Amino acid sequence: MTGLREMFEDLAESPPPPSQVTGDEMYTAGRQRRRRRTRIIKAVTTLAVTAVAAAAASVVNVMSPPPEPAGGSDPLPAGNINWTGAADARHLYAAVQACPDQSCSKVLTQLYFSDNGGQGWTPRGDAIMLVDATVVGPSTLVATIAGKAAPSVSTNGGHTWTLAQRRSPAAAVPPGAALFCWTESDSSWCRPYVVDPAGGWFAALTKPPALAQQAQWVRAGDRLWAAGTNTNGQPAVAVSTDAGRTWSTRTLACPRQECSAVVTTTADGNTAYAVVTAPYIRIVYRGGVTGGWTRMSTQKTADKGGVGGERSFVTADGTHVLYDSVPVGVLDGRSFWANSGPDTPYQRVAMEGLPATVYPILRTPDGWFFTHSYGRERALYGSADGRHWSVIPSTLTKE
Repeated sequence: MTGLREMFEDLAESPPPPSQVTGDEMYTAGRQRRRRRTRIIKAVTTLAVTAVAAAAASVVNVMSPPPEPAGGSDPLPAGNINWTGAADARHLYAAVQACPDQSCSKVLTQLYFSDNGGQGWTPRGDAIMLVDATVVGPSTLVATIAGKAAPSVSTNGGHTWTLAQRRSPAAAVPPGAALFCWTESDSSWCRPYVVDPAGGWFAALTKPPALAQQAQWVRAGDRLWAAGTNTNGQPAVAVSTDAGRTWSTRTLACPRQECSAVVTTTADGNTAYAVVTAPYIRIVYRGGVTGGWTRMSTQKTADKGGVGGERSFVTADGTHVLYDSVPVGVLDGRSFWANSGPDTPYQRVAMEGLPATVYPILRTPDGWFFTHSYGRERALYGSADGRHWSVIPSTLTKE
């Protein structure tokens, strides 16, 4: 998950920072949390069909406009950035809230694209009720659009969108396709689906991993990873080295109930870090495609939901970095903690050039890191190594 689904969790509130609403909290909050999310998704879907029906209808299956000139020169318009995506350091996407005056839903966004590393931006298509999106290639995207009965695909950089057609279950994820988490109308949780933008189809995996709930899915190199809980409610991690045909699942120890796991990997996908959280506790494991899971550390957390352990990332040199929550004025921000080996306490580290008020750090297939900030100043940030960051000037806006 990359942030747009989190917009559903606070539709009735002012534009939020990503503070204490985490993937793990959703899994540990139980049925009440799931019912709340289901109600919100239904409410937003209804809004998409009614209040913005005309705008939403114009998004899918419309005539393609003339292609934009390469290398736009305009800065990103001021406003809340709901989502950012990137194929590499040059091909960037940003979804900006379409109504800065809050006269429409927060998930109604205008998509912008840059093919020159963020030096200039061009708008793409009409405003859409964007829930979640994945960048598959420089001009290829897969998205969940509110009110649509299937994943939407675009092969022209977001100019137009087409509904993918359902097929029978797929044995594997073919080249050029995406592993996309799609929520069926009768479910509160997204499940893994194969989406082929070129072919215009989507299908469930024939043999998904034996996990009852998935916190998130990670594709790194030719490895697929998943994490959450197994069918017995224990934290677990699964990996596939054959494009999803078969999976190896590992249950991870946790001394308390309501434990769940999330996973992050190195760029090649061979090494993974699983973060297991329960009330007031966080455990980090290191493993790989061949197994050999080792407990890195056990830490107490100040928050009963284990805030800070829900997400992490691995820098270019293989360092595992955890997030923790810290106050930044009236907002919540992030502090960063790194570990050098088993049984070594995580030590706080500085992220040069990166503010505390940022969303989770993501990585493109070629290893470039990116994120975006919130609060008084909003901008995109990029990094070649995950430790030294630069602001993309044409995205910097202030309240």
